Amino acid sequence: MQINIPFTLDVTRHTHVHQYMTARQGDSNVYRLGLTITNGGRKLAVPDNAAAELKCIRPDGALVTSDGSVMADGTIKITVPTRALTAVGIVFCEVNISDDTSAFTTETFDIRVEPTVIGEKEIDETDYDGGLILF
Repeated sequence: MQINIPFTLDVTRHTHVHQYMTARQGDSNVYRLGLTITNGGRKLAVPDNAAAELKCIRPDGALVTSDGSVMADGTIKITVPTRALTAVGIVFCEVNISDDTSAFTTETFDIRVEPTVIGEKEIDETDYDGGLILF
């Protein structure tokens, strides 16, 4: 199962609206970013030989990175890694794009990680049907 999240990120200016997505703590490899890169508002076709890397700073200060794929149409697909969603709060993200001769970074966007209703301790103490596991 995947949830596709489209974003348009500019490389030369910040948009007037700061972009963000919302996720739940502990969600696992379900969010796939579909990134259109622009340069001053005009679509920038990223060459298919370029590398794309998502870089995130979690609320606890940990750096999380994930490689993306450049598609034939010049867009980028990146799955948000599970480890980016382990700490509740705002995760600050950007995408670095590079090839053999150049590199640039997009504007930033946020992932707002919300806590789950049931905490980790409760999940560890219950089975699938909600009953207690006895050891």
